[in-house]
Amino acid sequence: MQGVLILLDENKNLIAEKRIKEIEIKEEYIIQKSLELFGDRDPCILHRTYCINKIRMEILEELNNASKDNGKYILSIDDLSVSVLQRINLPPEAKFIMIQ
Repeated sequence: MQGVLILLDENKNLIAEKRIKEIEIKEEYIIQKSLELFGDRDPCILHRTYCINKIRMEILEELNNASKDNGKYILSIDDLSVSVLQRINLPPEAKFIMIQ
């Protein structure tokens, strides 16, 4: 899994740089994906890891598609889909995201 997300503040100053595999996924979405894929509300470590990686890949794909659609590598947080924003924890000062 490749991809680096660069989080920027309102002045486009660097806040954080995280590889997609370091992005924290909200617990409720891990459980939701586990139910969807395995019918399991309490996933074992293997199912849990698979679900987290699957969600991260979906997010990376959505972000890549969004950046291709607008021809920009820097996206406003406000322009991200609700499905992306709901699944990950972003610092409140993050206003832009850049995908590399």
